[in-house]
Amino acid sequence: MTEYHRRKYRGDAEYRLVCRESDQKWRDRNKGYQHHYRQQHPIYVEQNRRTQKRRDSRQRMRNLVKNNLAINIKSFSADIWLAGPQLENLVKNNLAISEVMILQTVTAPEVRPG
Repeated sequence: MTEYHRRKYRGDAEYRLVCRESDQKWRDRNKGYQHHYRQQHPIYVEQNRRTQKRRDSRQRMRNLVKNNLAINIKSFSADIWLAGPQLENLVKNNLAISEVMILQTVTAPEVRPG
């Protein structure tokens, strides 16, 4: 897509409509194209899956920017660890975790003689 096309597409509602209708007509004439392409190109499918996961992760991180979690971690009688590859992307956050794992000590039940 050329820069001219991008600008025209963004700024001209009628042009945008014509482009969308053209795309829809092509899809109607070529039903099943995407399905067959994906079947014939498994490497593309895997690469696309990985890049989509990265895009989704970046979007989640952008949504966290300038958000604070209102929880006083000093009140917990446990060590708190933040770990993960995306932590360096956080900006102005006090705490942001996408997954929380709570581990509790397991003790054997008390056996009463009886």
